[in-house]
Amino acid sequence: MRGVAEKEGQVRPRRPSRFVLKKIDMFRVDTVRGKIYRGNKEISLRGKRRIVSFRDEDGMQINIYRYHVIWYKRTGQWPCLELHHLDEQTWNDAFVNLKGVTHSRNCFLSKRSRLPIGIVARGKRFRARYSRDGRCVHVGFYETVKRAVAERRKAMS
Repeated sequence: MRGVAEKEGQVRPRRPSRFVLKKIDMFRVDTVRGKIYRGNKEISLRGKRRIVSFRDEDGMQINIYRYHVIWYKRTGQWPCLELHHLDEQTWNDAFVNLKGVTHSRNCFLSKRSRLPIGIVARGKRFRARYSRDGRCVHVGFYETVKRAVAERRKAMS
């Protein structure tokens, strides 16, 4: 992925070129509301990713996450860590909602990791499963997390 560099076994955002930083400096940024403007017009969203895009001096398209631009404009430094949305609303790019964290911490803080191991949410129910001899064993679907954990433990013993 362009814009990401690997250092000491950890993936982190790569600092863009001076040309790209000059382009970013042309944007007007409201760090309180998490909005970026080109002139008086707010930059629209592109799908779920919320990127700022433009062409560099070679004509290649550059895509940069909006929250990286907001962090840079507020602090004056390109983020050296991943940025976590504190309220877990990825559309809320306000500076107070952003926090620099390591990749492993960002994974831990995400909603997906809040369930116990072997429990997966499927709609309003929870699926329990475990691995035996390299194969996935399905235990069942349950109404509560506690029940799914209890049934998984019972099936594993």
